[in-house]
Amino acid sequence: MLLIVFLLPFSPFTGNNVSAGENSPVIFSYDWPASAENERDYYSIDLDTATIIEIDPKKSSYPLTTMDTFDPEIIDYWHARGKRLVRRCYSVRYNKNGKKTGFATAEELIKIWSDALNEPNTDGIAIDEFYSHDPFVKTWMSSFNEALFETWDEALRTVRKRYPDKLIMVWMWGWGEHSQPILESINAYADYFIPEVYYPENTAGGYPDFDFPRFREAIDLFEGHVPGISKKILLGIGCHERFYDNDPDIDYGGFIEAQIETIAGDPILSGLSGIGIYKPAALSPSNIKRLNNSIKAHILKK
Repeated sequence: MLLIVFLLPFSPFTGNNVSAGENSPVIFSYDWPASAENERDYYSIDLDTATIIEIDPKKSSYPLTTMDTFDPEIIDYWHARGKRLVRRCYSVRYNKNGKKTGFATAEELIKIWSDALNEPNTDGIAIDEFYSHDPFVKTWMSSFNEALFETWDEALRTVRKRYPDKLIMVWMWGWGEHSQPILESINAYADYFIPEVYYPENTAGGYPDFDFPRFREAIDLFEGHVPGISKKILLGIGCHERFYDNDPDIDYGGFIEAQIETIAGDPILSGLSGIGIYKPAALSPSNIKRLNNSIKAHILKK
């Protein structure tokens, strides 16, 4: 059964609500929201609609990071402008060469995530990512192991108890009928859930006469398994030119705008807590500007 919250404007979860206003949508950016074609300046962003910004991981999560510490003056600068900054953390183990070596244990995850949550001034963590889709991880996990859900549940439950006032956000790739246990854990312990519903251009048959049906299908599945989880969902959309701009006959900026308009115009999708964007830094300056303007016009109604 669908909840009436679907029929309302964006209504962010209020436990750790950090949106621009109590009834404003959350716009969450994976990575610094500025085009990679521009010189990186942490005092400027190209996606000024972003309300939560994910910054690079600490070395405890990814040994090759160049941002083990983040200038607290920059964090204060963005706090004063209504932005919140969260550390990216991983669910997998990386070796010193930056290669994935398998899923981390609960003990390892608690240590890694706590290291980021203990950082002064930052607002929480974004976990990248939970999986429940065998083919995506077949190179280092031959078959899905449901014990992983128990591992992630234990780690989430522990850090939620330790850090009740910090944001915990979870990205997730792949889901199905077997996903209910981890969805229940996310609903119980995370503030926001970002399901990755990404569209390459070559999967949008008939575009522009195309309504991105997997957006609604994903929400229906999540609500069917865990009623009420929608209030924590930031719908994850793929905005990445190298990965998803793969049809020469489609204008990619317009393709992104069409997804934003679809979300804003749908009574169910527009009732979610907002959107999560992967990743603005992978867009050209012109396309990130079009994304920003589309969010203003259709989601923020400015």
